[in-house]
Amino acid sequence: MQLSFRTLACRVCAISIISLTALSCSQYEYNSPDPGVVDVRLAVKNSRTDLIPFPDSTGLPFNGMFFVMKSLEGMAPSEVRLPIFSDLNAIRRNPDGDEYNALSAEARDSVTSLGSAYAPPGSMLGLEMVISPPEGVFISYGFYGSFIPVNAVFPFTGLQRMETEIPVTSGRVTRVTVTFDLDQSLLQLTESFLFVPVFYISSVEIL
Repeated sequence: MQLSFRTLACRVCAISIISLTALSCSQYEYNSPDPGVVDVRLAVKNSRTDLIPFPDSTGLPFNGMFFVMKSLEGMAPSEVRLPIFSDLNAIRRNPDGDEYNALSAEARDSVTSLGSAYAPPGSMLGLEMVISPPEGVFISYGFYGSFIPVNAVFPFTGLQRMETEIPVTSGRVTRVTVTFDLDQSLLQLTESFLFVPVFYISSVEIL
């Protein structure tokens, strides 16, 4: 009986220790903060509105200078990249890239969306985007128009690296405005433009 009692006591102690260990493990809290949202908008700087005007309140003239964005990524510490697609539900970009008109009213008013993505709270170091150059600038004159060729500077890589701190807050939207500076990007020649792309982050705000 004495041996059985000791055996039973040992078993009870062992079970108690295991139970306490499991209970203490189950009480650990794993807090995973909600992500923030990074929303990237396009703004266009263009002071030569006599030469390449934006549309007025009626939507005229309809001018166009289309460039293609092939990729957009947020730069996080330790060389981590955050892909930014067209919207929060997208899982990839168009394989041929997404086309944007730099002479639209939306681009003038900084409401053209380049993409958005969920991001972990913290800070990003900036943005990287890859673009293809526009083929030309179309200027309309009523029912007529003219096409001014745009020649990209050689060699053209298309990679635009824009460095600035981009804070991301849990449950909040960080709006990043990328400015496409046409004044510096389009160098006027006799019968064409030379294209040297200049993009930079002009504002970052938490909404």
